[in-house]
Amino acid sequence: ENVDQESASARKKARSAGVTSTAESNRTPLSEGQLRSLVQLLTVSVLDASSASNITSCASSTESALLQSSCLLLVREIVAAKVLLPELYDLVKSLGDQLVLSPRRATREAAASILVTFILTYPVGDKRLDSQVRQLVTNCSGFEFEEGRLSALDALHSLAKLLPTAVL
Repeated sequence: ENVDQESASARKKARSAGVTSTAESNRTPLSEGQLRSLVQLLTVSVLDASSASNITSCASSTESALLQSSCLLLVREIVAAKVLLPELYDLVKSLGDQLVLSPRRATREAAASILVTFILTYPVGDKRLDSQVRQLVTNCSGFEFEEGRLSALDALHSLAKLLPTAVL
């Protein structure tokens, strides 16, 4: 009986592995146009979800938070894949706003993490880097809510620790 259970388990694993390898072999990379559309959709979704949560009911706010979290996870994966699109630079700029404006701590932290990762791993010119850092500094001192100021300060701290001294 024990042998039958092991055999059934082995067959199940083999079937599972077959399905996994078949699914992986059917993956098709996205074209540049598809990636552009996806990034534009994510920009709208991230921004709309955060602004809608301030004026909608609790149930809708929960759905909005779930949508925004999903979008941010996808943005994180796109940044990790080092996709080079001008639209992605615009999306990351809007995340600089979200890291201070969002009422949700998880959203602020995710936005800050993506922003810092982007600045450290993407080709960012001096002008864009200066603009991003100035935006964070301005938000540290000029933003109304303490949570937003602290998020900007945390992002600046991460950049200061991780950027090469010559860049600072």
